[in-house]
Amino acid sequence: MTRIKDLEIFVEVADQAHFARASEKLHTSPASVSRALTRLEDALRVTLLERDNRNVFLTPAGQQVYRYAKETLAGWKQLKQQFTFQGQLAGELSLFCTITASYTLLSDVLMEFRQRHPQVDLRVINGDAAEAVTAVQRGMADISIAAKQSDWPESLAFLPLQQVPLCLIYPIHQSPTEPWWQQPLILPDSGPVRKIIDRALANYPEKAGVQSTVSGHEAVLALVALGFGVGVVPDLVVTSSGLDAKVHRVPAHEEFGHLNVGLCAKKNRLQDPLLKAFWETAESLVLPLRGES
Repeated sequence: MTRIKDLEIFVEVADQAHFARASEKLHTSPASVSRALTRLEDALRVTLLERDNRNVFLTPAGQQVYRYAKETLAGWKQLKQQFTFQGQLAGELSLFCTITASYTLLSDVLMEFRQRHPQVDLRVINGDAAEAVTAVQRGMADISIAAKQSDWPESLAFLPLQQVPLCLIYPIHQSPTEPWWQQPLILPDSGPVRKIIDRALANYPEKAGVQSTVSGHEAVLALVALGFGVGVVPDLVVTSSGLDAKVHRVPAHEEFGHLNVGLCAKKNRLQDPLLKAFWETAESLVLPLRGES
């Protein structure tokens, strides 16, 4: 009989497309991951995964099993949530966010939620802010902290937490009065901030060009602090990093604006008991931004 844990391991390997990353996320050994996948393939008598030197790919059979596993795990999760301890909710809720966002934007919400629902296991998944929306859409997380954009998916709900201004950052040895677009640029490889910068650069034909692209705002800040170029990041990333003394921080021009950061979840899942409880906890603590929905 296939074990629930084997299905969880299979889904994580498929989501990560990498054995080592999956074992790290699951806090288990690569050997345990390999054994779980072998059990599944032996039980079904099909090959579920193909691999090269770097990544893992689902076979056609693996794609079918992946869909089945996701549905089965979601059903098992809902079933567990029906059982309570002394009338309290129980189960697991997954939250995708950057390390910075978890303790700057959600600390009060997380503390209050744990006090209200101590039997709920809250699993925090740290990752690049650019992947926050995708993490919810693909079912990798129940909820995430994301920046709302103009092309926001209709299927996703959004609860504003904070308007986060963007700032220009220069290496400490460089004058912040030098035009930013004429400097070597350190850019995030994707996400809303990258889109904002690309739109701004279109107005400057004399731009210097991209020095590096990295994953995450924290990585942009680190390279700027090391003197590799100039960047644009959310202001709270600098204030929370401990690197603010190693960069010049100046308010970004009006062309950059700010990020409207909040909670993101699938609309059709907001009645899920655990997700609903978390959403309501956040609503009770955070004043929604005026004029936003």
